[in-house]
Amino acid sequence: MVESTVTGEESWLGGIRSIYSILHEAESQNTSFPVIIYHGKHVTYHSLLSMADSMAETLRKKFSVKKGDRIGIALPLSPQFMVTFFAAMKIGAVAVPMDHLLTTWEMENVIHFTGIRVLVAVYTADITVKKESGISGIILTRLQEFLPFEKAVSVTAGQIAKSVKLATTGVPTAWFSEMIFEPKGEEEQVDLETDPAVMFVFPSIDGDLRGITYSGSNLLNSIAGMRENLRIPKRRFRIASSTPVFSPSGFQLSIMLPAVLGGTVICAYERNDYERLARLCSLFDCDYVCGMPNDIYSMADEGVPLQGSRSLKGALCPSYLMNDDIRSLFQQKFKVPVQDYYDVPEMTGITHMQPADRNQVRPGSVGRPLRGVTQKIVDEATGEELERGKVGLLLLGGNQITRGYFPAEGTEGNFSGDMLKTGDLAKIDEDGYLYVTDYHREFLISKDVIVSPAEIEKFLSQVEGVSEAAVIGLDTGNGEQKIVAVVAPAKGKEVSVDGLREACESRLSKEKVPAEFYVRDSLPKSISGRILKRILIEEQIAKK
Repeated sequence: MVESTVTGEESWLGGIRSIYSILHEAESQNTSFPVIIYHGKHVTYHSLLSMADSMAETLRKKFSVKKGDRIGIALPLSPQFMVTFFAAMKIGAVAVPMDHLLTTWEMENVIHFTGIRVLVAVYTADITVKKESGISGIILTRLQEFLPFEKAVSVTAGQIAKSVKLATTGVPTAWFSEMIFEPKGEEEQVDLETDPAVMFVFPSIDGDLRGITYSGSNLLNSIAGMRENLRIPKRRFRIASSTPVFSPSGFQLSIMLPAVLGGTVICAYERNDYERLARLCSLFDCDYVCGMPNDIYSMADEGVPLQGSRSLKGALCPSYLMNDDIRSLFQQKFKVPVQDYYDVPEMTGITHMQPADRNQVRPGSVGRPLRGVTQKIVDEATGEELERGKVGLLLLGGNQITRGYFPAEGTEGNFSGDMLKTGDLAKIDEDGYLYVTDYHREFLISKDVIVSPAEIEKFLSQVEGVSEAAVIGLDTGNGEQKIVAVVAPAKGKEVSVDGLREACESRLSKEKVPAEFYVRDSLPKSISGRILKRILIEEQIAKK
């Protein structure tokens, strides 16, 4: 078993009482320094703390939110997301980041599953939450309120015809702008080690929803490891981000890393606005830019002006779907390295990163484990630990491992003792560098969003006339996958491609709608009856 080096970070972590206290301390040292630059508009630490304090009290008084209640945050990376998150941390609530572009059907499923007490959502969302859902309130947000004037006007003009379907729900509502004027109240006492702070929701292997919870200690240990690896001093620094905040790694990079270390996160208003993000990165001299593999590819391929940033040290990107072509293209264009990281949801996101020192980078590796992360390679059949250089199943443990699943039933097989079975095959060299040889991921990456094939398959199987469905992902080579659905009709039934597409578009967010649909009499299966997706992938590749 290999464990990362532990340095003097313990003393820093030991002085932290809560996630909220971090913002309070950062504000005292960086009062007028921006914590977020939103499409060019600065929001300072002082402003963020003041709004978070006020919102915390309004959540308590108007919506009766208490310690342990769940607050759904269906917002993109924005000042409003940060205000809501730190308000939740002050009162000991559990933040549940959600994709703000979920369809009504998807959002209702998440709300019902998580038992969210209050939902914070974009005001143009099509929300039809009923009172019996248990929600005590919905907070509507105009994202353009924190945009520069010209951009705010154009966004408002584009949304003026949209309305929110809340008239008949019976659920109390309020505007975000009304939540930030309440006098400051007391902070709720929390246990950093045991109390849940954040819950991320993913479809499980069978397509049902599953929650993964983290404590404040989980989050902070991960940030301490990233700070050490990236050699970020506890000072002002800037990171430009397009990673989704409803994924653990994106949340850590975009929210926790800058706020904990007194830095600034820079973001664009629209999702996948590579050019705007690059211009902001150059304008404000960022230290790092982070995004999904397709973001990194698009920045280089479209020739955005990222080279204007004199202080840029590198691009942070998950290793899954990253390839040498993307890496070389980016590095040749902008003369800075792509620093891959390895991320696992159950491990608070990022567990390994390429070193900041270019001389220590090992080609083909995802780097060494962050401080406090343990790694072990075992034989898939016997579970016996393998020697260095041997390929086997990767197990991970340490202080970043999740505080638990919700619900926990059926997840016992995900662990071996106190270590997580990642499902990926890998090897470790003599210096502790990890090399992933085969990703056994149960998800796809579509338009920079994590998508569960099982969730789409489960939906398609419920479409009239469909007997069974298989969803596969074809690597585009550009850092994302093309989703393809193959279905078999029930006996005596007919299914059309147009009908399948229409059904998906009516219920699923656009990232989950397959790019292509195929109907065949039956799906290839093994002797045990398992659908052989490998054959379907080979068939699609052969068509090229």
